[in-house]
Amino acid sequence: MATAGRRGSADTPVITLVAPERVAGPRITPDAEQQRAVDHAATAGAGPLLILAGPGTGKTATLVEAVAARIEAGTPADRILVLTFSRKAAQELRDRIATRLGPDQLGATAWTFHAFCFALVGDATQDFEWGAPRRTLLTNPEQDAVIRELLQGHVEEDAPTVQ
Repeated sequence: MATAGRRGSADTPVITLVAPERVAGPRITPDAEQQRAVDHAATAGAGPLLILAGPGTGKTATLVEAVAARIEAGTPADRILVLTFSRKAAQELRDRIATRLGPDQLGATAWTFHAFCFALVGDATQDFEWGAPRRTLLTNPEQDAVIRELLQGHVEEDAPTVQ
């Protein structure tokens, strides 16, 4: 339980924030194809697995179950990497894995392909550029602001401006 920074006076309310209780989430009952994906790592010599399916077919639920099965079988969560295409999908995966495993387990890390590659390149080049400022990945609005700042003073007088 957390409380606001200071006690409220008679006319100032005090806001108390309470974290919701986390319990293990529901398991799905996989169909035969989903179960093949969940069991894939247990297959001798199993390499990468690509799952292709349309919206609403249970890809995310299957992936959550596959991660949970590996962690429940003893694979440390920090040895599992889940990659997806969007930030929203990565956040949903992290949330669903954490909900599925419950409060006593740390979920696997879900990243976008882009963020993972950026971190990988950043870690690899950090040794070569000792003392260099750490690279950061900019959001679209941040990119626009940096470009606008770089172009200040370099705009021709009769050129159209972008707001």
